[in-house]
Amino acid sequence: MPVLGMIVDSIGYRMSAILIMCFLLAGAHVQMLLMDDDSCVRCFGSYIPLVLYGICEAFHMCIFWPSVIYFAPEEIHGTAFGIMGCFENIGMSVFPPIISLIHENTFRNHGYFWVEVAFLVMCLILIALCI
Repeated sequence: MPVLGMIVDSIGYRMSAILIMCFLLAGAHVQMLLMDDDSCVRCFGSYIPLVLYGICEAFHMCIFWPSVIYFAPEEIHGTAFGIMGCFENIGMSVFPPIISLIHENTFRNHGYFWVEVAFLVMCLILIALCI
């Protein structure tokens, strides 16, 4: 049952929900950024940021994709969905090599410190674009 979709549809305010999602994602990345090696070994400190990642991804699917019909005219809905999928696929093919390059060439926190910094910078760019 698509509970999050029904919640977003009943409340509305999609742009506010996108902004809240960006702040939650940035908070999750800050938590992962501040995590030391001991909490990574125990893995108990990583539950909260990972749950926030999951919530943000669920809201991403419930907010971004259905919002296309509100911004594109009805005649070009298929094209708009295709362009959105194209940009998502470009992001999925461009960013993993960049992130792995950062991870392999840094050593603080086993390379994950600067990876989280890169993700946090991307979240801050998203927040700036939403505002």
